Amino acid sequence: FNPKVSDWNDVDDSTKPSIYVDKARSNLFKQFKSEFIHITQMIKALPTDGDEIAKITHLFFGKDSKIYRCFNDAIGLPHDKFCQFFATFLFVSNGGRKRRL
Repeated sequence: FNPKVSDWNDVDDSTKPSIYVDKARSNLFKQFKSEFIHITQMIKALPTDGDEIAKITHLFFGKDSKIYRCFNDAIGLPHDKFCQFFATFLFVSNGGRKRRL
């Protein structure tokens, strides 16, 4: 994770140091924006009848989703049991409160 000592360079004392205020926040926002646009485009490209919730559900929890394939490969969980498990997990993680989307 950290660079090796041999990779460090001496500081050039002839230049003034640069100070950036809030640079990390702007970089983080740019990253969020690009990921948001990418995910939005993925959802819009899904073939469904226009129901956004159905698109998102299919993307994350459908039979072709990476999450389901991981569960199926690891423990051989059928898709209907996977859906029941995840519905219970999401309900409990919400403190048992129902929410409308």
